[in-house]
Amino acid sequence: MSSHALAAHYVNAAHAAIQAKQHAQAKQYGELALALNPGIAEAWFNLGLAQAGLKHREPALKALLRARDLAAHSADGLNSIGLQLMSLHAETEAEACYQQAIRLAPNLALPLSNLGNLRHLQHRFTEAESLHRLAVERAPDRAALHLNLGGALHGQRRYADAAASIRRALELEPDSAAVWLSLGTVYVMENKLQEAVD
Repeated sequence: MSSHALAAHYVNAAHAAIQAKQHAQAKQYGELALALNPGIAEAWFNLGLAQAGLKHREPALKALLRARDLAAHSADGLNSIGLQLMSLHAETEAEACYQQAIRLAPNLALPLSNLGNLRHLQHRFTEAESLHRLAVERAPDRAALHLNLGGALHGQRRYADAAASIRRALELEPDSAAVWLSLGTVYVMENKLQEAVD
């Protein structure tokens, strides 16, 4: 097996170990892949996930930032890295990933929505709303995007608008407990207690 093929094998093994929550094993596979080829963004990404799973924040952050540098021209990759950076509370670095992903692929919904979620966490609800509206325009059939928009509207205390957005999410995913819970919360805030109970 060539070194390229072996590195790819270790990348896949690390991914499988992460899925199985075997983070120590995933770390080992990631390091083996990188010893063969330190230029594989996915290997650094997997190593970052493994280190995060082991509660090693600084090594996880270092690996994810290396993955970011290597994936600088991949909107999907940057979006995924941004999400993991957010889980490490590295908001500035996550924002840079989302912004670059949006520059690379302005019609991609998820980086817009994820940046909107970051703005929501920062209590910048008007900006969050704008970003979520752009995301919904790009992928109107994704319930989660309507739910995120509803959250930004809720943050502005625009409960009727929030309820309308969340009801659209419910049309798309009628069995989603998260959507029902969000709608009930908005109804309570609007004092529509009977509708919340129903």
